[in-house]
Amino acid sequence: MDVIGVEPKDIHVLLDFSIKEIDHILCFLDEITCEVKGKRTQDSVDFVTKKFFPMLDKLHEEITEGKNDS
Repeated sequence: MDVIGVEPKDIHVLLDFSIKEIDHILCFLDEITCEVKGKRTQDSVDFVTKKFFPMLDKLHEEITEGKNDS
């Protein structure tokens, strides 16, 4: 993983992941469980489960489907 840049928008960070690194993240997220201990944790769980994981999963599907088409 490489940090491509940091921009002062609300501070956004651009990251570079290989497909293998995405596979590792998705595998990890698919297998873990989480114990929610407070509102801040719940907000983080909601972000990961409702936004980050689905976005990454969709991206992975699009990339791997594109590989299979060629």
